[in-house]
Amino acid sequence: MSDSENTDLEEIQYKQDDKTAKKRCIRILKEMEFRCMNSAIMNYELSSHYDNLQFRVSVVSSIAAGIMTLPVSKVIPVAQTTMTNLGSRVTKLGMVGLLGASAAAVAYSKAAEYLLPSLKQKMRDYNTAGAGWQRLELNIRGFLASSTVDQTTVSEYRAFIEHCGEKREEICNIARPEDWSYKKYNETCSHVIERYRRRSQWHMEFRRQQKEVEAEMKKTG
Repeated sequence: MSDSENTDLEEIQYKQDDKTAKKRCIRILKEMEFRCMNSAIMNYELSSHYDNLQFRVSVVSSIAAGIMTLPVSKVIPVAQTTMTNLGSRVTKLGMVGLLGASAAAVAYSKAAEYLLPSLKQKMRDYNTAGAGWQRLELNIRGFLASSTVDQTTVSEYRAFIEHCGEKREEICNIARPEDWSYKKYNETCSHVIERYRRRSQWHMEFRRQQKEVEAEMKKTG
């Protein structure tokens, strides 16, 4: 076999290996795109969860604050007088319940002072992380849409994968998903598939209405 034939075979092998490497890079990016979409949905749900929890704690805290404002010092003498006159066991239980509710309200109100800022911060962190995952997903989609196997080099693919890895690390450091949420979103891909389906339907409906508007504009000149 001549040197030229050997060179041709090496060139063919190089092109095949290069194409295979590019396809593997594309597969990695598509997997990252899927994980970004999954993580965005998960973090937005966690943000909503802590927002709702913050609201419930605020409501109960307001009720507790109302109980704390009851004039217990005036209620106790009246209750004592009533117990003396009636000797009612129900009245005694009512007084004990009032004192217990007041003590519980004080304890809950103090706990809420520390709990509410933490819940608010978690809500913000998960919302920020969700937005970060969504942006990274969009960047990957844009790169895949604008790149081609023939023109984009393996080095360019690898450089972008490295960039995505750095961004992923930054987002992961913003908020760590709760175990129950992580298991929910990693046991099945149905959440992402449903989002794909809804997005596809939305785009189809948007394009249909856009064509109707353009046709109407042509008629009206």
